[in-house]
Amino acid sequence: GAAHVAQLALDEIRGIERAGGHPVKISASIGISAACGQPGSTGDEADVLLAQADQAMYVAKQGGKSRWAFSPDAQWDQCPDPLAAARERDTRPPAL
Repeated sequence: GAAHVAQLALDEIRGIERAGGHPVKISASIGISAACGQPGSTGDEADVLLAQADQAMYVAKQGGKSRWAFSPDAQWDQCPDPLAAARERDTRPPAL
C-alpha cells in the first residue's frame, strides 16, 4: 500500500506542468519506512522512524529523479495483517 501511495504522489507531482503561468518540471524523491509498535509510541521512536524514511529518501535520490525507496530498517514483518485483525474484532454472527 505504501508503494502504491508513493507512486500516486509521484505521478501527481510529475503531472504539474505550469506554476504561476510558467512551464515547470517538478520531481520528488520519497522515502518509506514503517514501525508497527504499540499505540502511543514515544517521541524517540518517531524520530527513529523519520530518520529511516529520510535515509530511504536519499537512496531514492541516488537512483534518479522521481523515485521512491523503502528503508531497509522498516519493520514490515512485525505489522499485523489488517484483515485478520478486523476479522478478530468482528462480533457479528457468521453469515448463513
